[in-house]
Amino acid sequence: MVGKVIVDPGEIRGVGDWYNPSLYIPIKIQLYPTKKSEQLALIRLNASIHLAQTQDITNQLGAKVDAIPIVV
Repeated sequence: MVGKVIVDPGEIRGVGDWYNPSLYIPIKIQLYPTKKSEQLALIRLNASIHLAQTQDITNQLGAKVDAIPIVV
């Protein structure tokens, strides 16, 4: 593991309007310390919402989202 994603449920909110509803979920990415000789780059983030812990197309809400580029 190189880090973790942190989501504060209190910051999740619905945005958009009746014709273009969206869900805003702010995340924080915390990378664990590495050796000076090591480098790590986060170049893509994929996200999907599921009704269960098991990721399956039958319990997925909406489409998978790709967030590119990531600005830190």
